[in-house]
Amino acid sequence: MTLKSMSRTLLAGVVLSMAAPACAVHPPSNVEEASRPMREQDAEIFFRQWLAMIDAKAPLDDYLKYLPDGEFEQWSYTNAEIKNVEELRAYFEANWGAIKQNTNTVRTLKTNQLESGRIEIIAYVDWTAITAEDQTISMPLTYTLTVGPGASSDDPDGVHPKIYRYAIRRSES
Repeated sequence: MTLKSMSRTLLAGVVLSMAAPACAVHPPSNVEEASRPMREQDAEIFFRQWLAMIDAKAPLDDYLKYLPDGEFEQWSYTNAEIKNVEELRAYFEANWGAIKQNTNTVRTLKTNQLESGRIEIIAYVDWTAITAEDQTISMPLTYTLTVGPGASSDDPDGVHPKIYRYAIRRSES
């Protein structure tokens, strides 16, 4: 496996471990509360739990309640642009098994309240993985997400936050 293909494989592993078994962001108790703008503190908790889901290698279906229906505003990795759930599912299936284990350690995390009621999350993360070939790979990553309230076919009452923009890039340091 070349370094280039290992990097692609590692980033695919980040995709594969997208959701924790149960996100502990406390869901709103009713639909009216669910439609309120998300607080920055809740966005930070959500992101840390999202990384825990990635590290736990949760199945793709566990992530669907956090995704809006239709075309994504942005969903990108270093080696792929994903337009919707069907493309994400295909990417997931094509790369399944490339990574045996992930660890995401947050170095810094900041949130910004947007005028739309959504929250932008920017996190610098140290990512380490063990490949299917038992090779260890590490790299710094930058996650940039925009999250907020919304409903979807997998979450019709909008109880869970939705990820509207998602990008993972290799960090410079």
